[in-house]
Amino acid sequence: MQLGPHITLLTGNDMWIRFIVVVELVIGFGIAFYMWVLGLIAFPFTLIAMFSGAGIEALPLMIAVVFGGFGLWGLMQLVIKLFDPKFGMAKPKLIWLYLVLGLIAFVIVIGYVKINLVYSFAIFGPPLLVTSHLVYLKRDVLLYAS
Repeated sequence: MQLGPHITLLTGNDMWIRFIVVVELVIGFGIAFYMWVLGLIAFPFTLIAMFSGAGIEALPLMIAVVFGGFGLWGLMQLVIKLFDPKFGMAKPKLIWLYLVLGLIAFVIVIGYVKINLVYSFAIFGPPLLVTSHLVYLKRDVLLYAS
């Protein structure tokens, strides 16, 4: 239902598809997003500790927080483009760069924290599957427009 030039009410199947995508995002990225927020909260304290002589041992995790932020930014642009095809997003190559930076953040965290491979797949597998699904849904923009 169109209420104006920029306001549209969701009706029927379109609303359910969007709802399912949002639920997929929440379930898939719940733990990873929680870990990223904790890293973001600890970022200034870690930076202060590094400059006060504590060493640079936490530098890989700080890089992972920054790269994870770029990955989430690329993911959000992809989701908004999925919901609103007229949305002017970044160029496809830049979206790919954001998603690759998010993948590098996952690799850094898995390598730095040294958790069991089964647990790392349980934590980082769902975000990778959700991202792959979203890339598949918007393959016309990401693969063929590059």
